[in-house]
Amino acid sequence: ARPKLVSRDEFLQLYEEAWINDGRVGKPDLSVGGITGITWDDAHNNNTDWYSATTQTGVRHQHDITLSKGWDKFNVFSSVSYLKNETFIRGNSYERISTRFNMDYQILKNLKASFGTSFTSGLNNRIYSGWSGGFGLVMSSALPIYPVRNPDGTYFTFNNSDAGFRTNPVMMQDLYKWETRELRSINSMSLDYQVLKNLTVRAQGNYDYQNIADDNFSPAELLRATRADTTGIARRDANHTNNYNYTIQATYNYNINKFNSLSVTGGFERQRSVKNDV
Repeated sequence: ARPKLVSRDEFLQLYEEAWINDGRVGKPDLSVGGITGITWDDAHNNNTDWYSATTQTGVRHQHDITLSKGWDKFNVFSSVSYLKNETFIRGNSYERISTRFNMDYQILKNLKASFGTSFTSGLNNRIYSGWSGGFGLVMSSALPIYPVRNPDGTYFTFNNSDAGFRTNPVMMQDLYKWETRELRSINSMSLDYQVLKNLTVRAQGNYDYQNIADDNFSPAELLRATRADTTGIARRDANHTNNYNYTIQATYNYNINKFNSLSVTGGFERQRSVKNDV
């Protein structure tokens, strides 16, 4: 539900009441309450709805295509999927495209081979949502008397007591870029061999590859509002992981009588994971 935030008139009325209750007279001084960068007279010219300025109507849509075909000894399945999901916070979305392909082939009467592979590419457009200059400011330090921009078109910045620097939630959404990209491929191959009537052996190998890159970019205009930097800063944190899994499993099923059966399973499994930071 939409939070109920005070308007400009409501805030100024509350501030003036506090000013009088504190034993003060005359025109209220906003700086006494720690509000800087704007005068009492200028405050009457602004009535910013920070919630509307930083939110949106999120739209989600997904599209899928699936194809499958079977023959006497051969079966295939393939699919392609696209997803885009926007949240209610402006600039925050997740986009993904994925593919999948499976096949199995009956090599012999008692031997079947199976293969499966999938690939996923995801893009997460992230934003600050907490106290450090993000959406959390809308419900804390972003007062309705603050404008989004100054008369000269530059962003208005105000003290963020939690983060310890001057900022503006709309400014953060517009200028700060934060993307997380993920590439992942999962692959498997297996052989099923019926040794005897009641004895089957399955050998399977799996390979899982994952690549994650976290990109951040702060332009000079944003950094100048928080410190003395005059150039932008770009940063990438990335890693890729290779996971390997091998299994061999034998299963013996024996029907003792009409009401009882016996199943015995034994096997071997090996796993290995290699992670590299870039």
